[in-house]
Amino acid sequence: ARWERLEADARAAAARGRGCASRLRQAEIRLEETVIRSPIAGRVTARKIHPGEAASPAGITTGTRGGALFTVADFSSLEAEVDVNESRLSELRPGHPVRLLVDAVPGNRYRGELRQVVPTADRQRAVVRVRVRLLDADARLLPDMAVRAMFLESEAAVSAEARGPEVPREAVVRDGGAAIVWVVERGRASRRQVETGGESGGRIAVKSGLSHGELVVIGNTEPLSEGLAVRVEER
Repeated sequence: ARWERLEADARAAAARGRGCASRLRQAEIRLEETVIRSPIAGRVTARKIHPGEAASPAGITTGTRGGALFTVADFSSLEAEVDVNESRLSELRPGHPVRLLVDAVPGNRYRGELRQVVPTADRQRAVVRVRVRLLDADARLLPDMAVRAMFLESEAAVSAEARGPEVPREAVVRDGGAAIVWVVERGRASRRQVETGGESGGRIAVKSGLSHGELVVIGNTEPLSEGLAVRVEER
């Protein structure tokens, strides 16, 4: 009789164990459903759900609203949409080099290339929309920023930019074995270590660390410190 009781207790314990395992699996499934995963890698640019609202795979269920919960943008493949005068359309081909100026990032020129000509035209404005792929986008760029495009006229213009910027000799400060240039970003001084090349006519070529169009400080830089507010006087 004692043996039978032990067997019964063992069967009951096994049944309780199976029940616990089943409840654990159900809890894990419910927990998994609380995690929202994006189908692409990127950054969240818009949130359409708020704390306390219920959601399902079909979208937001609170108040019978449907649709996406978040908007995610892939910043690794940014493109700019630009309107081009239709008279220039015959000059443009996929891969045409472009330089992009973004109002929110003054003093910086981004490299791009023409990816597509949209096959529709705006008759009233006599323009055609094109899409330009950015080749050196950074974290400062955000969707829907205003942008201006310059379509380079020749390979010579591309080669000139590929050589990198040049700065006056007095803009380069030597700190031990390092070459330092102070640049102005959003009205503040920023210390930048650069790699320099040859010198000609009082100007030094910069191989890396500086982009075309950036403002550099010329003259006495000793009073400068990182983040110091400065006033620009162009020379």
